[in-house]
Amino acid sequence: MALMYLAISIAVLRKILWTPGAVGLRHDWPIPSDPELVGPWEWPYTWSSHSLGFESHHILPFLDPLLYVQLGLSGEAVTKALLVLLLTLSGVAMYGLCRVVGLKEAPSFVGGLFYSLTPVVFNKIVAGHVFYLMSYACSPLLLGCFAVSVHEGRIDRRSLALAALFFTLACAHAIFLPMLLFLLVAYCLFAGDLRRILGRAKALALLLAAFTAVNAARRRARALA
Repeated sequence: MALMYLAISIAVLRKILWTPGAVGLRHDWPIPSDPELVGPWEWPYTWSSHSLGFESHHILPFLDPLLYVQLGLSGEAVTKALLVLLLTLSGVAMYGLCRVVGLKEAPSFVGGLFYSLTPVVFNKIVAGHVFYLMSYACSPLLLGCFAVSVHEGRIDRRSLALAALFFTLACAHAIFLPMLLFLLVAYCLFAGDLRRILGRAKALALLLAAFTAVNAARRRARALA
């Protein structure tokens, strides 16, 4: 299934992929075309070496696309690979979430296709909102893993740990944090047997504790760097 979404992503982005040069260099696209352009933040001539030019409180450093430009990869390679990856991941993630909530394969595939190709995705591509696209792609993974972690009435720690990881990734763009919290609370209150609300609430508390610990550790590491 992932290969199907990959093929669709490449087909949809074919004009961008076959056009020479880095994607963007307009609006908020934050990745420079060449490593030599990375430097102090002086838009639009140079790029900051931290968090794509602005302070980000939720992103993990190894997922910063600018890191790979600093390692010598061209902006063209990074931006084009990033678009294909995020578009493919969006479809696969929503397909998985649809399967988790009980949909059959065909409607799940359509759900993933719609989610990955919705107009807001292309609006954000044009605008260069890379972290928004990353959060958008990872959000279904968070919700799916959390649903699996409480499905049997007891907490599956492995699924909950994955949910905590995807929660951190899905909050690469801060606007997703309140939205995802709302969805998680709504799931705990209204999904499944009402007698299991306490167990789902416990899982949510553990998820939030893990999320807070990961981000606190990341901030401490960054302060020491």
